[in-house]
Formats: sequence, C-alpha cells, structure tokens
Amino acid sequence: MTSKKLLIALLSGICFFFSSIQKITAQHSDSVNTSYSAALHNAREVYHQAFGDQRALTNGSLYTEYPYKFNEGDPYFGTPAPASGSVFYDGVQFDNVLMRYNEITDELVINYYADKIQLLKPKIDWFHFYGADFIKITKDSLSMNLVSSGFYNRLYNGKIGLFKKEMKTIQQNSSAITELLTYIEESDYYYLKRADRYFIIKSKSDLYKLLSDRKKEVKSFIKQHGLNFKKDKQNTLTQSIAFYDSLIK
Repeated sequence: MTSKKLLIALLSGICFFFSSIQKITAQHSDSVNTSYSAALHNAREVYHQAFGDQRALTNGSLYTEYPYKFNEGDPYFGTPAPASGSVFYDGVQFDNVLMRYNEITDELVINYYADKIQLLKPKIDWFHFYGADFIKITKDSLSMNLVSSGFYNRLYNGKIGLFKKEMKTIQQNSSAITELLTYIEESDYYYLKRADRYFIIKSKSDLYKLLSDRKKEVKSFIKQHGLNFKKDKQNTLTQSIAFYDSLIK
C-alpha cells in the first residue's frame, strides 16, 4: 500500500470514528457504551487493514527459542511446529496466523515472515488452533479454585462448561553417566464452570458430586459407553458433561 493510500485509509477511519461519536451523543444514555465500542472496533479495523492483515500483530516482543533440546516432552501445545489459527488481539480478529502456544510461559508466539513474535498477553482475548479453543481467564473471587490466571482450553461450552489448564515446567536430573537430562513435566487441571463459578474436578467422585442431581444417569452413561476416568480423563469428562448438559433445562 502506498503512503498516499495509507494516509487516506487512516483519515477515513478517523473521520468514521468521530462521526460515530457525534451520533452517540444524540442517542439515549443506555446505548452509549455499546455504540462507542462498535465505533472504536470499526476504527481499529480500518487502521489494521490499512497496515496489512497481520501488521498489528508485530507490536509484541521478539521471541527467543530455548538454547537447549529437551530429552523428553515439549514446551508447546500440540507439536513444536507452528500451526495456522485465529487470534482475537487488541479488539480485532486475525485469521490464518502461524502460531505456537508455550505452556511453560503461558505465552502465544506467532511467525511473522522470518521473525517469531511473542504477543502481548493483556491484548489477547482468545485464540484457536489445532481444533482447540483457548480463552483467557483472570482469577478472581468467583474463580478462586483456578490454579492461575491465563489461557484455558475450553473443552465444552453449553449451559455449563468444561475447561482444562495444562501447566508445564522444566525439570533437570543427572543420569548415571553424569549427563544432565532436561525434560518437561506436565500437570493437568480440569474445571467445571457453572453460573460464572469454576469448580475443580480431581476425581470421579468430584464429578458425581458436581452432577449430583443426575448422578444415576451420568454413572449409567459412563458405564454404557465404556468410559474410563483414569485412562482417558479428558474424553470421559467431556462426554459426561455434554450428556448431563442435555438433561438439564
């Protein structure tokens, strides 16, 4: 895009933004916030489009790869290779972005030409890749059970929800031949969300307690479908909660 066209696009966005603000003042007070948000979003869209589809993603910091290899495990969700996905960043949705999610640092890293950029976490609302939906959740008075603030994998979204947090840490041990072994240790946390509150699920008894009003039906469903909480916790929880959700009004 030429400098002249860029300037025109930016001026158009600014004019649209301020004309929207003028219209807002003539409306009822209960619609001001909604109209203002829409005007701001549209102005951002014009700005980002003027600079190219993904230029706005470059306001993060350069990402440095680990200087050593891991003997076991990997820091990233899915595979170490970047995958195409979508991210809602600074009020705008960007699609077809090559990205990786570092589960040690809880940071989203994108590929932008030859650079690898770590996006600014406060500007990220959600991202989607490898068929997984990650939502940023801030730990507060209604979510004290959460292990931390950060990005959670939303496994099920209905009248109730199911979320998973994978936390990875770097561990080191010396082998019998004095070689230093570096590996990844992973801890998984599952949470049921109901009425904006989060409840941790550590065991099958926790699940039955949370779904106590339909406990008999849920137990029968798990048995009939051959689900195993210990061997396949994620699938068991996802299917059981989806089934329970179909029973409640």
